[in-house]
Amino acid sequence: MGQFIDTLESRTLFSVMPATPPTAVPGLFGIHIPANPDAAITADLNKLKADRTALETTLKADQAAIQAAYKALQTTLAPLQAKLKTDLAAAQPKLKADRTAIGAVYKADEPAIFADYKAIAADKKANNTTQLAKDQAKLTADKAKLAADLKSPEAKLQADLAPIKADETAIQNAIKNDTTLKNALTKFRTDAAAGEKTIQTDITKLITDIKNGA
Repeated sequence: MGQFIDTLESRTLFSVMPATPPTAVPGLFGIHIPANPDAAITADLNKLKADRTALETTLKADQAAIQAAYKALQTTLAPLQAKLKTDLAAAQPKLKADRTAIGAVYKADEPAIFADYKAIAADKKANNTTQLAKDQAKLTADKAKLAADLKSPEAKLQADLAPIKADETAIQNAIKNDTTLKNALTKFRTDAAAGEKTIQTDITKLITDIKNGA
């Protein structure tokens, strides 16, 4: 159960993290640097290197702030985690019984549906349109019976899952709505976007200077 809770928190945290890795900045693949670059190209390369280093340093600090905010959030998460753990333990026998009940419905109703499909295939093969219509109607009725028979046990399953889903939502909301963590994530995104834009500008200037010096 502890692994389940850790997975839930990680999934929630990753959902609010930027999708692009912080190191995914444009590279110099395909750009031919002259063996003896002139002053402009040298300056471009030096600026690009400095801006990349600055971005990596900034994002590393941002990541540390995110981790610190998440660590501080554990005080809020601890009671929520404990409740989820308790509710999971209490729900296990009920959920097992619910799934057994659902399985029993399928076991009781599916043979008739399988037989209907088999009969329909035989009707089509024999080109017996009269019997085909009857068997198709029976299939519709048997499917409706299955759906009706499943309503009660599936409703019971959802009712027994409700406390767990509520606990999960409480944990997810605590992570998503924490102001410190939210601000740290926002700063990460802002810094990453600004830094990558700067680096792209550096690369564009470098390419232009290389072409002008060719």
